[in-house]
Amino acid sequence: MLRNRDVDPIRQALDKLKNRHNQQVALFHKLEQIRDRLIDDGDDAVAESA
Repeated sequence: MLRNRDVDPIRQALDKLKNRHNQQVALFHKLEQIRDRLIDDGDDAVAESA
């Protein structure tokens, strides 16, 4: 059914979704690192990031 169709727009849309997901995962990991630093270093970590 798709053999005679241009599937590039579908591929591009899927790539865009995958990229957005990867960006969200990276941001989540960064937030986890910040959280861990705040837990480990407390007020010192807050003062350094301000």
